[in-house]
Amino acid sequence: MTEIYLIRHGETDWNIIKRYQGVTDIPLNLTGHEQAKKAAQKIGALEKKFTAIYSSPQKRAYQTAQAISEKLGLPIYRDERLREINLGDWEGMLSTEVKQVYSDLNQKWHKNPFMVSPPGVHGESAMQVVERVIEVLDDIAERYPQDTVLVSTHGFTMAAAVGLVMRDLDHLLEYLPGNAEFIRIEWTAKCCLPDNTVVEMKP
Repeated sequence: MTEIYLIRHGETDWNIIKRYQGVTDIPLNLTGHEQAKKAAQKIGALEKKFTAIYSSPQKRAYQTAQAISEKLGLPIYRDERLREINLGDWEGMLSTEVKQVYSDLNQKWHKNPFMVSPPGVHGESAMQVVERVIEVLDDIAERYPQDTVLVSTHGFTMAAAVGLVMRDLDHLLEYLPGNAEFIRIEWTAKCCLPDNTVVEMKP
């Protein structure tokens, strides 16, 4: 069993105005950098012996990982599978614009993201995200079977991981964390879906 601490990136300017980010590479703002530093302090205070840090390659997640890396003295491994969901044509749009232009589709997606996918050729399905989350967490657990690992990622990606552990993908969007929130899970590679406890900690 591998103990994994998942953290969502700190705040960005697009978070403030509720502009859909997805795979658009938006960096942290000043508040986001401060949130990352505070989260790093909280994680350091856990007195856990972390073995590795993994991160989405997107700036906002990697910058959050950097703050934790400085605190823990560990290198960061980038992994594309930890990126945020690709929101297709919704990327760059304000949430209010999405509700107006894609009213029906948006309502269906928020009701159940497994029913529909974001519009556009690059729009990624919820199942695609779930599948790559399983794959990357399995790989991490295989490499560090008895260790503690920090994973810096994104809201939807993190919600997918928690939904898997909770055996509840029907309410995936209810597991979306806030900026710089972190959650502890336990993961066993290639083990169906792990039976574990999730503890949420909010810096």
